[in-house]
Amino acid sequence: MSRVERRQSPRVKKTVPIKVKVPGIDLVTQTKDISSLGAFCSVKQSIPLMTKLSITLLLPEHKKENNKIPHKIACQGVIVRSEESPKDNLFHIAIFFTQIREKDKSLLESFIEHHMKKENLPG
Repeated sequence: MSRVERRQSPRVKKTVPIKVKVPGIDLVTQTKDISSLGAFCSVKQSIPLMTKLSITLLLPEHKKENNKIPHKIACQGVIVRSEESPKDNLFHIAIFFTQIREKDKSLLESFIEHHMKKENLPG
């Protein structure tokens, strides 16, 4: 039986620093994979499904007049999947971006496209 890919946006396995904020909780971690529509990461405490989040992503640096500046993307999201991992005492969460500026989404798409090309280069 073939498995149908449900994702609407390409996803790359890249670690990007991410800060997740819910009322009373600030968590800093790294993505395990990312797309222009969402991210997958691990956190140290449970966050219920459908919880609304404030998110800050820090894409790798780019050069601007001899200075390296990270791309800081602020957006909103919601938890669409959460799995507890007793082995490592973490919660693996999938986040869907519900609000992201078009400019930031374009930056994210360029980042993903760049890394997809790198992943497909011969050995």
